[in-house]
Amino acid sequence: MAPGVALLLIDVQQDFVRGSLAVPGAPALLSPLCELVQHPWDLIVASKDDHPPNHVSFAATHGAEPFTLKEIPHPFEARTLSQRMWPVHCVQGTPGAALEPALQQALDACAARGTPVHYVHKGRDLRRFGH
Repeated sequence: MAPGVALLLIDVQQDFVRGSLAVPGAPALLSPLCELVQHPWDLIVASKDDHPPNHVSFAATHGAEPFTLKEIPHPFEARTLSQRMWPVHCVQGTPGAALEPALQQALDACAARGTPVHYVHKGRDLRRFGH
């Protein structure tokens, strides 16, 4: 198999663009990203945070303030971990977890033209951050 060229899109979701954990300047990147998607890629991969409602990283799960550090039990070992507490974001099945609509439309158009588009869902394990 010959080497190909892939585009990797990381968490271009509504909660990170305009929602509860919005990244400053993110809306200005949408148009360039939609244009970039139209290039002839061999593969496009889009990652998505996809958390259950009471995810361990959510401040609300612990009655904590967002952006503070909290010691939480390690999911598999008898020790604690220092975890940054985040606002509730990218909850499974909510609009905030969806990719930005313009980007999703661009990805759907690429897939319709035959470009493989894959989605990587992360953050699904209720007990662990990043899994």
